[in-house]
Amino acid sequence: MENSSKSLANSVANPAKADLLFRTTMQQVPVGLAHMNITGDWVYVNDRTCEILGYSQEELAHISLRELISPSDVEEVSKNFELLACGKLAHFSSCFLCLQKDGSAKWIQITVSEILGLSDKRILVAVFTDIQERKEMELKLEEQSLRHINASKMNALGRMAASLAHEVNNPLTVIYGQALRLSTLIDQPSLNKQKFKKISSNIEEMSMRITQIVRGLRLFSRDGSQDQLEVANVESIMDQTLEFSRGHLARQSIRLQIDCKDKDVLVNCRPVQISQVILNLLTNAMDAVADVDDKWIHISVFKDLDEVVVEVSDSGRGIAPKLAHNLFAPFFTTKALGSGTGLGLSICRQIIDSHGGSIFHDSSKKHTTFTIRLPKV
Repeated sequence: MENSSKSLANSVANPAKADLLFRTTMQQVPVGLAHMNITGDWVYVNDRTCEILGYSQEELAHISLRELISPSDVEEVSKNFELLACGKLAHFSSCFLCLQKDGSAKWIQITVSEILGLSDKRILVAVFTDIQERKEMELKLEEQSLRHINASKMNALGRMAASLAHEVNNPLTVIYGQALRLSTLIDQPSLNKQKFKKISSNIEEMSMRITQIVRGLRLFSRDGSQDQLEVANVESIMDQTLEFSRGHLARQSIRLQIDCKDKDVLVNCRPVQISQVILNLLTNAMDAVADVDDKWIHISVFKDLDEVVVEVSDSGRGIAPKLAHNLFAPFFTTKALGSGTGLGLSICRQIIDSHGGSIFHDSSKKHTTFTIRLPKV
């Protein structure tokens, strides 16, 4: 111990010897390490760093770190170095795409910390990690998640298909019948303007009904995962979503009550995804009330401080407390075998989380209630 203390003291007193000891230590560790100055330029890199970045010691001597980072990521890394240089950061960690010699790019993570120098100079140590495999796995998981989301949407549309056909066929039948009446009126010697006006109004009303159904379908069926966030009215999204659900509700003799306590309830969202969450909760509620005598679903929308709240309640038999904590787990379902994928609520949580909100089962309510909370605009 005494000899080690003397060796360390000698190294501190001799900067050149200390620097040699520092570099020797860096070469012995199995991770990518680089000694950098406060502006982010190389001082020394170990062999593992060269392997990770794809350049030799000699090549790195003529290339700055910023030249290896893709243009889309260089601003973030450079900004972190600037903050560290002026003392606003003690350390930082960033992921970036490293440009390879063959023109390709791979994902690298850099973690930079300032250490106590052996002189009056500030010393930075950067740890480089190859995270290409991790990023590829994340991409695969994201693709799988999108497939699950689309499958969930198509499942919901499939369940509504019969009712949708009925909902569109009814107004079409009315339009056809009213058109025949118009042709009959035209052939009459005297034109009854009142009858003509009433028939025309019926045709317009039925046409608008079909338009609303189609608009709701278009909103729900398209892939909105890559959409930019936009300011949207929750009540409007809900109305469009419910347009192609009303027929199914009527056929099942389910009463739907909508209570929007506040007007112009705005959130920053992807409307397609919020529509999917509402339909998933509505579909679950319809299943929950299928075998009870008094069938109703209540949707309430209101503002609560800096949040917008959507509550979906139903008159079903409720959820057993021992099952409640698993409700949002992937593939967990309380439905009969073959009646559900167990992904609906899991996908709902994923979507709401991505919007900076929360979704949960509110066990404090008398009836089964799922609550969505989103940041208010």
